[in-house]
Amino acid sequence: MLSLLIICFLAGSLGAILQGMLGIGTGIIIVPVLTFILPYYHFHPEQTIHIAIATSMAAITINSVTALMNHYRYQTIDWKMFRHLVVFCTTGSGIGALLATFLNGHFLKIIFSIFLISLASWLLFKKNAHETSESMPSIEELTINIKWNGLRIGCLASLVGSAGGILMVPFLRKLQYPMRYAVGTSTLIGLPIALTGSLIYIVLGMVKIPVSPFTIGYIHWPALLAITTAGLFGAPLGVKLSTRVPAVVLQRLFALIMLAISLNMLRIK
Repeated sequence: MLSLLIICFLAGSLGAILQGMLGIGTGIIIVPVLTFILPYYHFHPEQTIHIAIATSMAAITINSVTALMNHYRYQTIDWKMFRHLVVFCTTGSGIGALLATFLNGHFLKIIFSIFLISLASWLLFKKNAHETSESMPSIEELTINIKWNGLRIGCLASLVGSAGGILMVPFLRKLQYPMRYAVGTSTLIGLPIALTGSLIYIVLGMVKIPVSPFTIGYIHWPALLAITTAGLFGAPLGVKLSTRVPAVVLQRLFALIMLAISLNMLRIK
């Protein structure tokens, strides 16, 4: 168990830095790590992806609070966009968590990998990755259906153990949001997404998997404790880096990390 806690602490530290810096949440780190190591601690391989996703959602819920305080201080949050998206993202999160508990574990891994590869490719090869403006776009002038995208993002986020930043940041960038505002706003929207998903994974996990002293529903609480403790140190550092690293570097780094993680997930049996 000690080795599990150490691994989760290290993964949580890296994930929290990425959450604060890129707004993508700890999910892209925590889910693959837990999926790989939990079978060595007597968890059935078919259950590990569900436990990994649920634990990731719970960790993101807690760590998002730390990151949000820092984004608020740096004033990188668009509250108007949050008000437009929050209800639809939260509803989508509930739908996604319900779907995930009924899907085959291997199928969930494939879903996780495919959308990461798609998004990484879009960010790596899209033109004009640099910032064109530091001002916020007018929501009233946007032609994309914001509410539908909020529902879709919330649903997919719960399916893969993310706060939605993996999808929300590219979505906001496509709307011409400056990278720093996309990260801050994504982090805020991710809090209700992760909280809703976590609660549903707890309730359904109590019904669908055997009782264990180390799980609450689908959530592995010792791993959660290690991950969130690490987040107290990693998230503030990530937010500080997001204000100092050039936007084009943030975007390319975001894409490369997603590509590496997705390819590795396809290798996990």
